[in-house]
Amino acid sequence: KGEFPAERYGGRFGGRTIRDRLFFFLNGERSDRAEDDDYTSDNFRNPQDVATVRDFLMDQFGYDPGTLGSIARTKYSKNLFGRLDWNVNSSNQFTVRHSFVDAANDVISDRSSSRFRFPNATYFFADETNSTVAQLNSTLGSSSFNEARVNFTTIRDRRASPGAFPGIEIGGTGPRKAD
Repeated sequence: KGEFPAERYGGRFGGRTIRDRLFFFLNGERSDRAEDDDYTSDNFRNPQDVATVRDFLMDQFGYDPGTLGSIARTKYSKNLFGRLDWNVNSSNQFTVRHSFVDAANDVISDRSSSRFRFPNATYFFADETNSTVAQLNSTLGSSSFNEARVNFTTIRDRRASPGAFPGIEIGGTGPRKAD
């Protein structure tokens, strides 16, 4: 069995730029992880079926659908957060903050004694999220408070399969009825 590392780094930094008026905070993290799904065709109810399908694809189409062994799965994420707080005056505080997340994960699912998926039936899921918030907190007299907030968020999800050939699954839950 191979070695699969997991690494995590992070740091933060903050302080004031103008005494009692303007403050900042920054935070960053990075995480990288690799792991084995610990599943091989030997775990499938009929390992010979898997080898037969693989051999057929290679002989007839020159296509290798991938290993009969376990599949390495990777995950990573990068997170950044920044914030500015401004005490405008004794009645108003203004805050702006931004969060950035860039993360990805190899998705390998449904490999069991009744279902085998070749590596070409897996997919890569990536996400990038940016979120910015501006907020004004105001004290209006001795008994009223107001909060005004504006938020803008973008989410970009992407999925990619490892090849142009159709994903191959052997097994399943039994016969399927026609619709």
